[in-house]
Order: sequence, then C-alpha cells, then structure tokens
Amino acid sequence: MTTTTDRPTAEELADNPSTTGEWFDRGRQIAEILVVDAAQRDMEGKPPHREVQLLKDSGLVTLMGPEAHGGGGETWSTALRVCREISKADASVGQLLGYHYLWAWATRFFGTEEQIAQEEERYTRNRYFYSGAINPRDKDITATDDGADLRLNGGKSFASGSLVSDLTCLTGALEDGKRLFVIVDAKSPGLVYNNDWDNMGQRLTESGSITVTDLIVPWSAAIGYVDKKITPMVYSSLSLLTLQLVMTNMYLGIAEGAMESAAAYTRTKTRPWPYGGDDKEAATDEWYILET
Repeated sequence: MTTTTDRPTAEELADNPSTTGEWFDRGRQIAEILVVDAAQRDMEGKPPHREVQLLKDSGLVTLMGPEAHGGGGETWSTALRVCREISKADASVGQLLGYHYLWAWATRFFGTEEQIAQEEERYTRNRYFYSGAINPRDKDITATDDGADLRLNGGKSFASGSLVSDLTCLTGALEDGKRLFVIVDAKSPGLVYNNDWDNMGQRLTESGSITVTDLIVPWSAAIGYVDKKITPMVYSSLSLLTLQLVMTNMYLGIAEGAMESAAAYTRTKTRPWPYGGDDKEAATDEWYILET
C-alpha cells in the first residue's frame, strides 16, 4: 500500500464509481489516504469526524444505496471487500464503515416495504452515516407509548460510531415486552454521549456509552411497525450473520494490512545479519526470510 498524502479533490469525488471495479479502486484510494497517519490518529484518540466525512465525500457510504437516488446499487460482496480494504489501512474506520453498511441495511432486515423505500432514499440522497447502539448484553431501552410518539429512556454501554454519525439505531422494549428497533437522529435532544471510550485497540470507533433521557421519536421511526403493530420480519435472523461477516472482513483486513506492512519493512529497512558465516548483501537474500 502506498503512503501518499494527496487527498482527492472535490471534482475527483463528485461522481460515484460506475462499475464494481471502480468501487474497489475508490476504496483503495481512500485507504491510501487513511494509512498515512492511522497510527498517529490512533494514539491521539480524537473522534474521526474528518475520516467519516472522507467516507461521505468519496461516496463509499452510498455504495449499496439505490442507483435511482444516487447510490452505487452494489452488493454485499462489494461492500465487504471495500470494508476489508479500508480495514487494512485503518481498522477503526473500517469497522465504522462496515457497521454503517449493516445499519443502512436495517430496514431490509426489519422493516416494511414503505420504510425500506423511505429510509434508503433518505440516507442515499443525503449521504448520511449510520451507527448503532444495539448491544444485547445491556437491558433494552424503555419505550413508552405517548400516542403518536415514543418516549425512550435508558442507556447502552456500547454505541459504536454514534458520536460521529448522522443516524443512530437503537433497540428498546415497550411495557408489554414487545421489542422495538428505531432509527433516530444522532443529534437528537435527549441522546447524550458519555465520551468514556478508553480502549486498547479500535480506539477511533468511539464505542463509548450513551444515555437516553426522554428522547421523543415518532412511531414511524419504529422499524417494522404499522399502526403500532409489528409485521413479520422475514429476514431479521440474517442481521446477526451479516454482522459477523462485517467483523470477519474487518479482521481479515487487519491481518492483511499487518502482513503487507511487515513485508514492506523487511524489504526496505531490515539489515542483513553480519555474523552468520553466509553473509548476504541484503536481508531479503537470507534463507530464513526467503523461507518465511
């Protein structure tokens, strides 16, 4: 992977790629920008606002969005390969992008045809970035029926990307125990980010906790509900499997990036061992390096 610091111009990013191969190229182009200072940014631990904006400007956030609304209309296969490419350069940003793809697909897992059409048009046209606070280890957020609206209260110990997102997915439960999946504006009043993500690894995913206090959302934000009644979720069981695919490709990207970096270091900086009796001019000519 090269280490250019040149950022694409607005003109270069104005149009989405038109073929699958061009989407891969776009992913590699953005990865080459991220890899330059990824380690430094990880040490600084600053929220990746600039990096998320780069994902938006590049069109990567709309890779699977409908072409009719300006998206790429691509498949999960393409999205996962792009996620892997970004993870090679910056694992935190790769995870955030993979989660974005997952939650952008949430209405297809849980929603009605009308909700799918509305949500995909909204996020694609605006290049919105998704996040999610769905950790099943925590209690569900409490949802109270306030007539035309829902009132949410509670919290989640993990809210990966919510601080730098436009839309956040939350899970909740009504008093009768019925589960809710809602998509809310990440800047909603009543949604507080506690800025307590202090982690070793994946530091820039901003996966700290959130507190939800009297957050008001319309019933229409409850995915899969019509007239306050849940509709069958035919594909809901695929959401967890898709999450695991996202994580697998992120891990693969991390491993591939580490291998590429180690190989580049060996080829350019490793010195030959001068005391072996079979001295070489270059470390890359030594038998144990060649064997590895």
